[in-house]
Order: sequence, then structure tokens, then C-alpha cells
Amino acid sequence: MHDGGWTSPTRVTTRTSSEPHACRPAPAPLALHPRLLYAVTIAVLSCGVASFPLLAFHAQTTGLLTDAQVPLVFALAMFVDGASGLVMDRMYDSWGPRTLLAVPVAAAASAIAFAGDVALVWLGVAIWGVVNGVMDSTVKAVVTELVPSSTRPVAFGWLAFARGAGLLIAGGVLGAVYDVGSGWTIVAIVAANIAGFAGLLLTLRRTRSAA
Repeated sequence: MHDGGWTSPTRVTTRTSSEPHACRPAPAPLALHPRLLYAVTIAVLSCGVASFPLLAFHAQTTGLLTDAQVPLVFALAMFVDGASGLVMDRMYDSWGPRTLLAVPVAAAASAIAFAGDVALVWLGVAIWGVVNGVMDSTVKAVVTELVPSSTRPVAFGWLAFARGAGLLIAGGVLGAVYDVGSGWTIVAIVAANIAGFAGLLLTLRRTRSAA
């Protein structure tokens, strides 16, 4: 049968047993598995989230907040934390893992809390609450996209370990950078979240490819 010229009608090509993988593409070298890539990405994103004690220290030592105002701004952050988790979970139902791309954007924006304006401190801490709300809830939903149900308990444990390791590193690195200058703290936070945004893009791409 003539097939439009893509193959010769008189030539038949067969695959011999000596070349069982002749038509399979070679695996990409040094390509991280989507699960490992996601865990590393969450750790990097956690490195870009300042701890509240550091935010409070900045606000108090610069005279932007009084001692009595620190518990109030923390209460605001916790309220936003809880509310954002509910809202982002709803958005995840509609948009899926792409919703998490908002996390590094918000985390980078929260760095304005290290500015020298009291209004920016309140706004930055509120955005910080959004980031923590999503990091403590919605990021776990992606595990269901990457891991079968039989191994999810272990996967959740490794995800918590990655987040905790990132927060530990952030506590030391951002604190040391703050000693140099609050401006450098903003730079470090933004840089970590740019890297985290790139990691999320790669994770989403590889997850779709695997699917």
C-alpha cells in the first residue's frame, strides 16, 4: 500500500532482538526526579521566608513598632495565615499546582517588611502571613500529584523535613545578612524566591510530562 511517500512500499523494516531499545530516547543526564525537585524547591522557598522574630526585631530596633504593637502585628499575620490557607485551597481545586506560583511572588513581596516605613511593615507582615498559610497547607496538595497513595505518609514526612531544613537555613543566613544591612536581607529573600519560582516551573513541567 502506498502511504504518501513516508516509507518505501517494497521495504520492510523490523527490529531485531539485539536492538530492543533502538527507538527509545536516552534519559536526560542529571535530571532530578519531579518528587526530589519539588522537595528541593520547597526547601529553597523556605529559605526565602524570614522568621517573625527577625521581622519583629527589625521593627522594634528601628522604632517602627512599639513593644505593645508586636503582638498585634503577629495576630494579624496569624489571621491572614489561616484565611489564606482556606482561599488558596479553593483556588487549588480550580487551578491545580499552578496556584503555587503565587507563593514565591508573595514571599518576595513580603520583604517590604524590612523597609523603613511602618505601613510597609504591617503590609509586609500580612503578606508574610499569606505565604506561611500556603506553605503550611496547599504545598502538601502537590504530593497527591506526584506520589501514589501508598507512599504519601513518607512523602509528607520528607516534605516537612525539606521545609524545616529551609527554615533553619533561612534563620541563620537571613539573620547574618541582616547584620550587614536590612537592604541585603531584602536582596537575599528576593533571590531565594526567584530560584524557587524557577524550581516550581520545572516541577510543573516535569509533572505534566510524566502524566
